[in-house]
Amino acid sequence: MKLPYDRYWYPISHEFNGEKISHTDVGKFFSKTDWKNDKTFKPSNLQNLIILHTEFPDKHYSNPYFQVTDGLKIKSIIQPVSERQYKIKDYANDVLSMFDAHMTSMVEQYKGKYVVLSSGGIDGNMVASWMYKNKLDFEVVGLTHGPMHGIKNNTRVQKSIATWKKIVPARVFRLDNDAIIKKYINDDKLATVPKPSINHMDGYDSWTIDKLKNHGDWIVHGGGTNLTMLHNGWGTFRAFQSLDERWKSFLHTDTFTNTMYPGVCRTSYNEWLNGMSVPELSKTGWLDLPVRNHDIGCWISHATLYEKIDNRILNLVNKHWHNLWEQIDWDELDLSMTESLLDARIWRSYIKNTAGDEVESETRTGHTSTEMIKLNNENKKICNDLLNDSLVRFKGNIKMISEILASKWILQRFDQLPPDSIMLCHMEKFLQR
Repeated sequence: MKLPYDRYWYPISHEFNGEKISHTDVGKFFSKTDWKNDKTFKPSNLQNLIILHTEFPDKHYSNPYFQVTDGLKIKSIIQPVSERQYKIKDYANDVLSMFDAHMTSMVEQYKGKYVVLSSGGIDGNMVASWMYKNKLDFEVVGLTHGPMHGIKNNTRVQKSIATWKKIVPARVFRLDNDAIIKKYINDDKLATVPKPSINHMDGYDSWTIDKLKNHGDWIVHGGGTNLTMLHNGWGTFRAFQSLDERWKSFLHTDTFTNTMYPGVCRTSYNEWLNGMSVPELSKTGWLDLPVRNHDIGCWISHATLYEKIDNRILNLVNKHWHNLWEQIDWDELDLSMTESLLDARIWRSYIKNTAGDEVESETRTGHTSTEMIKLNNENKKICNDLLNDSLVRFKGNIKMISEILASKWILQRFDQLPPDSIMLCHMEKFLQR
């Protein structure tokens, strides 16, 4: 099997006032927004400025576009596959070959020493296991104590890296929380657009990457495989829900609303995952959508198109692999298979056979976000000043003024801000340059 890796695949287009614009002009046209009168923009929209996220904001998992401001729209240009006859059982049997083909294409194109980022989940540990099996030059690095890292993330990383240390070079890289926040808010010169808090506030930021570049030629990140590798609820569990849509009759009942995932499919792999309501993963007609998923990767998947300095990151986003996933016929998916896939048993078995029992035993997923960002006095002043500047910029926009005042109150009372407020401060700095 061949899955040619294209580091520059960007299945996105942009429009401003109905006219198509180049990705190189997104930041310029975003800056032209009439902030006092815009009725669409809210801070969380920055997560979707250059990427269509499945989880942020408002669950736009199957929409082919997102309206960022009144004038600026981001659109998916992913084309539907011609047929959907790839039986899920056959896909599951072939998926290891897909991973091998993807990794082979990647390392053939980008040679050198690799820094493999691993949070203890399947993606990073699979990359490391594959490189270990193929005797490549690499080091496993786990990131802890970032602005959005909670105790579960830090514990998971530390336990996983401890097992890797026994067989390959591996280390825990403790992040500088305050330096990352300050760098994120102020460092707009490296990118042509405001940057999302995702990645930049949990350890995949320019400050951290600059440090990691000293340890290898390429930084390998597992982002981009949440659906194609079948271990994520946004794909596999949603497919299971789509095979029996009787839930539509109970959609507004407390019983259904209070039914939680992964509680209904709790496994050893996802046991640390925070719960979400099953209705959030239930989409009417999902199986018949022309394109079932428009969310491809994250900021680091496409940052090379927006940043002036190459971040040297490679990840697992792949057009051809995505198309194979879109071809899946899910009809044979039952509860037992759903639980097996969400337990990542295909991948854990590979890790066990390659890297050993200990590494496999500490491989699990979990949310990293603390949902609030703690600020030191210097960063608190930076944010407060930028929020004051935003009050002037948005004067007359009652909705946004309310958001800014709420941010100021939270900042003064708790010395913390939610990620959306931090993004707003970063955006204000970007617009001032």
